[in-house]
Amino acid sequence: MGEIPSLVTMRAVTLSIFDQYLKVTRRLQVDYRLEPAGSHGVWGLDDYHCLPLYFGACQLQGVDPAGVTSQELLEPKCIMDEHTIREYGDSYMYFGCIRYIQEIKKGAPFFEASPMLYDISQTLPSWDKVARGLIRLYEGEVLDKRVVVQHFIFSKLFPCTWTPSRSSERIAPTQNFRTIIQNSGSKDSVIPHQTRAPWAKD
Repeated sequence: MGEIPSLVTMRAVTLSIFDQYLKVTRRLQVDYRLEPAGSHGVWGLDDYHCLPLYFGACQLQGVDPAGVTSQELLEPKCIMDEHTIREYGDSYMYFGCIRYIQEIKKGAPFFEASPMLYDISQTLPSWDKVARGLIRLYEGEVLDKRVVVQHFIFSKLFPCTWTPSRSSERIAPTQNFRTIIQNSGSKDSVIPHQTRAPWAKD
């Protein structure tokens, strides 16, 4: 039980347990109309699902039960085909993510609602390149941002392997909110005189 699971086991966990976890979180997001903090809106990847898209791209590099390589059968540009999304949305995690986006972002073309995913589908020729780009995006937008990773729970499966940076020296501030306001009328004011609102009275 103390050993790190094999890649075969992790693949099975991702495509079964993690997939069920996604269904639960999506239901919560829809029912309670949740919106993530720090959302980039249409100018970023899907707010909730960076890892599922990465896992989905990795899945599409494999081989389907019929023995035909998924990469030959389904290319990244296929996400623009509604029939493909309906047909493979339950079988492939990436297409399931696209289907979910289409369901919650109705009323706008996909290239407007999700321009980054649209650009990925039109410019990257293989799922290998898609996966590489998505993991770099995940590292930059999630793992490299302290405000995000401070909420993570690290463990043997997901270890904290980096060396913490040295804490900066703590220096007491020379001013507080009250002194800033009091000095606002002086020559060395920290903040400039503010324009009075039209309805303000003396």
